[in-house]
This record gives sequence, structure tokens and C-alpha cells, in this order.
Amino acid sequence: MHMTKTLAAEWGRFNINVNCISPSYVLTPMHASTPSVVRKRIRELTPLGHVERPEDLHGAVIFLASAAANYVTGHDLMVDGGHTLNAWLTPLGRAVPPRVTPDEETVQLKHDLDLLGYSYDEDGINPDVHPEIADAFKAAFGSQE
Repeated sequence: MHMTKTLAAEWGRFNINVNCISPSYVLTPMHASTPSVVRKRIRELTPLGHVERPEDLHGAVIFLASAAANYVTGHDLMVDGGHTLNAWLTPLGRAVPPRVTPDEETVQLKHDLDLLGYSYDEDGINPDVHPEIADAFKAAFGSQE
């Protein structure tokens, strides 16, 4: 974030806008080793109630690349479903179902894993993609097997 502000200050004189996007935990093939219990916890701690998907960033990217952002520079656009509002402490209650269901999250992850030729289980989990992540989650949340 500091680099974004510094570059925005330095490059503004050349009519160059510098901004950044700060996503939350994004469910990509890199995170295919994340256990279901961790995804569930992320949903509980995120006001919008679902794990962020790559397509959730599309609008922010289009906005910052468009003329609508011509006078926006040095800005950090939080695209996290409100996740950082909760400070990771207490699960939030929901009044209505989230826009994206856990099944829809899994379908998108499986699609991305299929494109890369990765195998996975029924939950879209492949602990071999990043075993260090899988091991860290097992240590934090316990083995779910």
C-alpha cells in the first residue's frame, strides 16, 4: 500500500494513476489444498458470506482501468466481501443466504483445477497442490479425516 501511494505521488505529474486492489482469500487453484472446514470458517467471518472467487475482482479491475477512475490515484480498493471488517474474531450471523453458495464456490474451483489438469476430491481439495498450506491448516484446525 505504501508503494502505491509513493508511486501515485511520484507519477501523477506524468498523468499516471497508480492504485491497488486488496482482495481477501481468493479461492483459486493455488488454494486447492484448503480444507472444507477452513472455507466454512472464511464464509462465517465474511459479511457477504462466501469465499472470494477470481470473478469477484473483475468489476474492480474494470473500474480502475476505465475513465471512471481518471481522478483516482493512490487508492487501495478493498475487494474482500467485508472480510477485514470482522477482524477474524467472531462468526457473523446472516439475515439472508449469501449470493454465492458453497456448492457454487466448489464448482468454480473444480473448473479452474480442470483447466490446469489437477485432480481433486468431491470438495475440490487437492492437498498435493501446496502441501505446506495443507499441513499448516491441519496444524491450525486439526486433521479432518
